Amino acid sequence: MTARPSTLISLGSLAQSQSQLFRQSYRVLMIVFVLIVITALLPPNLGSAVWGHQFSSTVLNVCLLPWLAIALGRLGVIGQQREQLQARVDATEARQSAVLAPALEGDNPALVRQPGRSGLAKDGGLRFFAKIGCYALILLAIWQAVLFGSSLRQIDARQLGQTQAIDQRFAALEVRLRELPPANLAQALQQLGLAGGPQGEKGTQAQDPFAALEASQARMKVEANRQVNQARFALTRESLRNFLLAVVYATGFWGLARL
Repeated sequence: MTARPSTLISLGSLAQSQSQLFRQSYRVLMIVFVLIVITALLPPNLGSAVWGHQFSSTVLNVCLLPWLAIALGRLGVIGQQREQLQARVDATEARQSAVLAPALEGDNPALVRQPGRSGLAKDGGLRFFAKIGCYALILLAIWQAVLFGSSLRQIDARQLGQTQAIDQRFAALEVRLRELPPANLAQALQQLGLAGGPQGEKGTQAQDPFAALEASQARMKVEANRQVNQARFALTRESLRNFLLAVVYATGFWGLARL
């Protein structure tokens, strides 16, 4: 049983609207992604590892947008190609029917339109964008290793600086305390908050008043090391997350380019 011309026209219009919806979604998603990337780029500071981590995280957090955009764009192009192919088939069938041919050609001239090369060109352009996205994300994944090494050196340098600052501070404080007479030493330690501790510390202070000073110095070093270890853990977690996301998205874009 042959479909009626009105039914063919309705199906053709629906397919055309669906293709236009996919293409419009592609444009909107790509514009949003580009605006976010431009905002994250400004002001550029390629020499800063902090800026590099922030930029990478921002791009990877919204990297799903261009992937969806290219996927929807390709669906729209595929729908357009299918529509053109169906129009060619319908036009061929219409010419073979003396009844349907005038109605189809008169009511829906689009059905007899020959499919052009615009659909193939658009699909090739989307494949090219997908390859560019794949290569860019591979570079971004490699950049994470560079940023990790740079940030780790900064953390180690900060730890060394904090340790040296603590040592210098307590060395200068010990020199000043040793210059005080014994009668004023206990009062000075109390003002510094180094007196009146637990019983064990009191007994130690009675033998060596500077033991509390050394204990306080050790506690500050432990706290500084704890903060540094937390910074290392946060850096490792963020770098690993960004690296894995970049690899996953690169694989996804490569898949879009190959399909």
